[in-house]
Amino acid sequence: MRRLLRHLPLLMFTAILLLSIAACGNDEPRGKRHDEHGDRPTPTDTTLHNDTTARDTTATDSTHHSNPDPTDAFTITVTAPRDYGYMGQDLQLTAVTSRQATVTWRSTCTAAATVSADGLVHFNNARNDSATLIIATANNVADTLALNTRFWKVAAWNGNNWISPSYLTVHPGDTLVLTITDSKSRPINDQGFNASACQWTTSTLSGSANAITSINTTGTNSQWQRHMVIAADALPGTMAIIMAQYGDAAATISCSIAR
Repeated sequence: MRRLLRHLPLLMFTAILLLSIAACGNDEPRGKRHDEHGDRPTPTDTTLHNDTTARDTTATDSTHHSNPDPTDAFTITVTAPRDYGYMGQDLQLTAVTSRQATVTWRSTCTAAATVSADGLVHFNNARNDSATLIIATANNVADTLALNTRFWKVAAWNGNNWISPSYLTVHPGDTLVLTITDSKSRPINDQGFNASACQWTTSTLSGSANAITSINTTGTNSQWQRHMVIAADALPGTMAIIMAQYGDAAATISCSIAR
């Protein structure tokens, strides 16, 4: 016992020294460490995870839409005052393009109508009504317009209706009332046919040179009707032809003066 008591101070000093060393090793917060020299903790790089720099997320990238390829938007549209014309007549078409371009024109039935390089349609002579397609093309884009050629002829009033035989029998002093009718013998009275542009002429094949003495256009229907007077002294057997001409188209009616 005396020996133990003799060494007690040394044992207590040793215990105090060990406790001091242990306390020194825990003087930093958990998770921190000294660098290799033990003089300063190593900072943690958080820039990749905590970057709070403001970014504008409201803008929309419109660079691919602000200047679209103009070829994608090209259009062509053909317009006309009406979709028909009478033989011998001209009709101007218009091609409207979304931007400047050279327009070419084509008719699918040239027997019915032809079209010039600037879109002027000419309705040709026909034995009956006919139709064609007019195609306008520019930049490989096309538009089509359907047009009808309307046939017309000369008809005479017989007291009950309009007739258009190959020839009529008339007498000296008679008055013929003539007009222009469509293919179904219906009088034409629309603005598509310019009656004032229709030229009337007469000719004699045999007999009296002046068998038809006048062309009377008086009255309210003067544009649409013509009054032809057979000369009172016309020789029987005289053959006369009355012609109506509209552009380069014409229709006739023959008269035979009775004996």
